Amino acid sequence: MKNLGFIALLILAIIQVSCDRVPVAYKDIPDLDSTYYPGVWGDYVLNEWPTFEQNTNAQRNVLIEKYTGHQCVPCVSAAAVVREVAESHPHHVFYVSLHAGPGGMTTFQNYNPQASSFYTNHTNSIGLAYGAYFLTGYGFIGNPGITVNKEVFGGSNTDMFAPATSTQGRVEQLLTENDLRYNIQSVCNYFPQTQGGYLHVCVDKIQAENPDVDLIVYVVQDSLRDWQKLPAGQEDPQFKHTKKHLGNIDNQVWGQRLTFSDNNKAYKDYSFAKPQGIEAENLHFLIFVSDATTKKVYQVIKQKLVD
Repeated sequence: MKNLGFIALLILAIIQVSCDRVPVAYKDIPDLDSTYYPGVWGDYVLNEWPTFEQNTNAQRNVLIEKYTGHQCVPCVSAAAVVREVAESHPHHVFYVSLHAGPGGMTTFQNYNPQASSFYTNHTNSIGLAYGAYFLTGYGFIGNPGITVNKEVFGGSNTDMFAPATSTQGRVEQLLTENDLRYNIQSVCNYFPQTQGGYLHVCVDKIQAENPDVDLIVYVVQDSLRDWQKLPAGQEDPQFKHTKKHLGNIDNQVWGQRLTFSDNNKAYKDYSFAKPQGIEAENLHFLIFVSDATTKKVYQVIKQKLVD
């Protein structure tokens, strides 16, 4: 025990000496922010750092990404379709709403902070970067734009995006094929005292021939009420927006490249600050493994900040 205590204190000393950092919203290792732990950092390392058991999951999950805007009328019906599909498979299908259009910012995401309506900026730099990336060659022609695991279903990259009416069939196809190449586990330790915490992720590579992959973690707000344009020229100031993408935990568009050990495991640890003005119970992470070249999503899980 004396040796363990010494090691913990040594880790703490190294972090404190080497990390004269400017605070930012989210951090990934090696700059793990020890100040989000309301105690001695060595105690966290020794007593609260998780140990992952064998992952027994046998199902490939599905991530639906819905590109939307608060001034997009067709997005309202598309949101209802996506929500219904996800709710029909609550443990294996997850969705997120990214406020961006082809190229990034479009009229559907426009806002005016001085106006009496549509004054909220629902966009963020990461989501807008995705809109720019998928502008050409992926079939992203406007809002709403829907992807299902960023899979290409028609043999061409231009088939990645599809109307909401295709969502159910695409989801059912992937669930039935169940091409499971990676498994993911996570543990989140959130501390109300510091308004921050730590996300620990373990990824298992199941098929050895898999290509290079990235680990991406979306920060998602479960729901909020705000303005939305509706059919027939109507507007709703209390429309319920769900699963809003707030950004990525490490502020990296394509996350972190994974390096697997000899036992086909990779680990990532993140520290994070809770976004201001949003309750911890109204937030979750979507953690997924993405092909570094094609951007296909191989596996995704959901992790709440507060269970």
